[in-house]
Amino acid sequence: MKATLKWNDVMWVHVDQLFKGMLYHCVGGDVSDVINKTDCLNKGPPYRWVNYKYNFDDLGQVWMSILPSIVVG
Repeated sequence: MKATLKWNDVMWVHVDQLFKGMLYHCVGGDVSDVINKTDCLNKGPPYRWVNYKYNFDDLGQVWMSILPSIVVG
């Protein structure tokens, strides 16, 4: 049991580091030609570079992102 808990702790830390900052996206008008943050910000207002509510930027957010799928599934 202890080995399993330790492995889970390590796994969550790596998920956090692997996907940190990867879920940002551009919102505004037509974003079909936006590839990255620079493209989005160069378009000016009303375009914004934002993160999804549920993301992988820290361990708490990882849990909040994955928990609903565990509970429902």
